[in-house]
Amino acid sequence: MFKNWKLKLVLELVSWFLTALVVVLFLLPITRKIYQYPFLNMNILFIVVFITLTRYIFLLKHTFFAYSQWFKAFLIFACVPAFLYILRNFKSFQEYLGEKGVESFMFHLPHLQQVPLAKYITAEMIFFGAGSLISIIIFGFRMLISIWRLHNKETI
Repeated sequence: MFKNWKLKLVLELVSWFLTALVVVLFLLPITRKIYQYPFLNMNILFIVVFITLTRYIFLLKHTFFAYSQWFKAFLIFACVPAFLYILRNFKSFQEYLGEKGVESFMFHLPHLQQVPLAKYITAEMIFFGAGSLISIIIFGFRMLISIWRLHNKETI
């Protein structure tokens, strides 16, 4: 049991390290050219939620909370405010995009650099924003299925 706990800890730490690496790699083109990116924290949240919940959906039996019924029940209820918070931030990005445009915080760059960077920012934010919303919904149902399986079949 102790070895299993150590493996789960190592897997969790490696996963968080890889998540941080993905965040840095995806945000590097943005942060290198834009000095005050107003959606940086939101973008980090989208990427972390998407990657982490997707990992938990597929690798649930390798997590610390795999056999904790109460914690999984808490996570089901935590999905609702998390979904609403992500949705509000995603909607605010889309409103900003429609009203001011991504180019409003790239005024210091030449036009030839603005166009591809604006496309990249828009595509990346929409991908991770929509992905995090979808993963929250699926994660809630995955926790529900896991609780049912553990209670009735003693599997995860």
